[in-house]
Order: sequence, then C-alpha cells, then structure tokens
Amino acid sequence: MQQSLNFPTDAGIPYPAPARPVSHLREPQTRTLRYLAIGLLISLSLHISFLVLLPARDITDVAPASGQQGPMVVRLAPSAPAPPPSAVEVIPPQPTTQKPPRPPQARQMMTVPSLTPQSTPLVPQPPEPIRPPDAPTTDFMSMVNAKRELRAAVEALARADGRADSRAPSADEVAMSNINRNLRTLSQRDGTSGVFQILSKGHRAAQFSFNGWTGDRSNSRRDVIDVDAGLNGNIEIAIIRRMIELIRTHYKGD
Repeated sequence: MQQSLNFPTDAGIPYPAPARPVSHLREPQTRTLRYLAIGLLISLSLHISFLVLLPARDITDVAPASGQQGPMVVRLAPSAPAPPPSAVEVIPPQPTTQKPPRPPQARQMMTVPSLTPQSTPLVPQPPEPIRPPDAPTTDFMSMVNAKRELRAAVEALARADGRADSRAPSADEVAMSNINRNLRTLSQRDGTSGVFQILSKGHRAAQFSFNGWTGDRSNSRRDVIDVDAGLNGNIEIAIIRRMIELIRTHYKGD
C-alpha cells in the first residue's frame, strides 16, 4: 500500500503522513465483490461454451409466436428474361443420287411332281372254289360207333314218346323202328352202309354229318345237315327225324 509524503512548506522537510486505521468492516465487502466477479466469469464462460457448442439453426425455420405473428409479405421474383432466339442456320439439302432400280430377276419355280394316286382298276378276285370236305376214312370202329349213336337216338325218342300220353305210333316212329331194324343188315345185303356223327347240339339247333357209300368205299360221300327244332321243340326228336329222312333218301326199303 503506497503512502503519500507530505512536506510542510515551512520547514522543507517531509514528514510521513499518519497511517489510517483499517476498519474490519470493509473485509466482507471486498470478499463479496471477489465472489461476484468469479461467478460472472464462470457464467460468461458457460454461455460462451454453450453458444459455441450449440449447432447452428436456420432462423427462417423458427416460426414466430402465435401472439406475435406479423403480416406476411410475399414477393414475386421477376422471371428470367427469355434468351433471344438463336439464328438457325438453314442447311440446303444435298441432292441425292438415286441408283437405277435393278431389274427383277425371274425366280425359278421348283416344280414338285404331284403324287396323285393312279387309279388302278380293281379286279375282283374270283371266289375260291368251295372244296367239299374230305370224306374221313371209315373203319369198323367208326361204323360201330355210328350205329351206337343211332341206337341211342332211337332209345331217346322212345323215352320221349313214353313220357307222352298213350297214343298210336305215328308213321315216322314206325319208319324209325323199321330202319333201326334194317340198318343192321344193310351192309351184309348190298354193301351199303353209312355213319352218322353229331358235330354240335344245343337246346334248339344241332348239326350232324352223314358219311355213306354204296358198293365199295370209293363211292363214299359226306353230308353236313343242320337241324332246327323250333321254338319250344325237342332237339333230339328233330335230329332223329332228320336222320330218318336222310336214310329214306339214300336207302330204299321199309
């Protein structure tokens, strides 16, 4: 602390000024001012750092408060003047040299031979001649079997007649009995014989063959006979009657 020196004018010798007593009441005031200055410095440094670190915001984005909204001013920007039209350079068309057209070449047409079927006259084939069936070779056993079949047919006819009402024998039944009796002696008397063979038999239709010869076996012949008993007819009786008719054709006698 700097002390002032007062020199009396009369003596010309400076005397030190008397020291002022320091009051204890001034120390809290000095301390308060010091604290206030420190607080201001801290607050100022915080505000400066906040402003520096805060990202910059566009002021135009902040809308004014609803109560303090001022008049909206709209300014129309003047349109840019249209550029002057540039002078278009007109290029005269160049004359094109036209090539003379080529003469069309005659195309050679390939002729494909038409595959038309030739109409060939259809020659009707002559029908094959119907060959008569070969006469089977007959032997003694075939003759015996034929007579056995004929005898069985006669017995079947007799049984059928026995089941019917009692009546007088018909002419066919009398002839059948006579032929059955005379067939046993035909081969011994004039060398004439025959063999019957049933080929098929159903409820209404049947078929049998007859192999017969006269004199010797070189004159043999074979006939195939179809028999139809009719509706609700007896096929066995129809077969026997047809056999009788055939025997009367080839053999004479009772």
